[in-house]
Amino acid sequence: MSEVKECINKLISYSFKSFFKKEGYKKSGIDFIKKENDKIKIVNFWADHSGFTISLGIFFNKINSYLIKRQMSSNPTRAAACHVQEQDIGGTTDNKRSIWWNLYFMGDLVDLRVLSKDVFDTFINYGIPWLNGCNDLEQALKYLLTGKAYSMFPPYSIPAIYLILGKKTEAIEYLINYNNECVEHFSRDDMKDYRDDLKFRGKEFNEFSEKNGLDITFQNIFNQE
Repeated sequence: MSEVKECINKLISYSFKSFFKKEGYKKSGIDFIKKENDKIKIVNFWADHSGFTISLGIFFNKINSYLIKRQMSSNPTRAAACHVQEQDIGGTTDNKRSIWWNLYFMGDLVDLRVLSKDVFDTFINYGIPWLNGCNDLEQALKYLLTGKAYSMFPPYSIPAIYLILGKKTEAIEYLINYNNECVEHFSRDDMKDYRDDLKFRGKEFNEFSEKNGLDITFQNIFNQE
């Protein structure tokens, strides 16, 4: 185990371990996973060589069944694989600014007990309300709709939820808006990367549409097949 992960493990033991155990989360390395009947909640301590942030995710079993094969994940362990996610806990705050905790100051390791309290307080004040606030599909949909369609990841959580809720018209309207935002964003310059991105997005779009009987196709300004 790296030194950074060892430090995070110590930090977890000071403030988080008993809380997560009480809440029904299972520890996996420096991450915590809670499996419920219809979903999985994930809390990742995402680290680099000198610090970390907390990533949050919720995976809904029902959403998975509406996605195309390469979008599916049967047993996610990372927030990045979840249908609703915040890769940086700072995204759950009012100002949406990144929150990153450094483990070292002037080359020396910081007091992990003091740091642990700050991290735990941030998680309780912002992370827990976010996890509870996206606890069902209606809540998750409301949260997801606050983002821009072209940058949404994964992009098909929203139309999948609409379909689960019996709102096919809304799913189609969202996909058309997604198509328009993608074209507007990625066709600003006739660059190969943009063309390739639109081609890939169009392929996924059409596969999702076909799987769910939506009868709409991606409109690409570059007219790529």
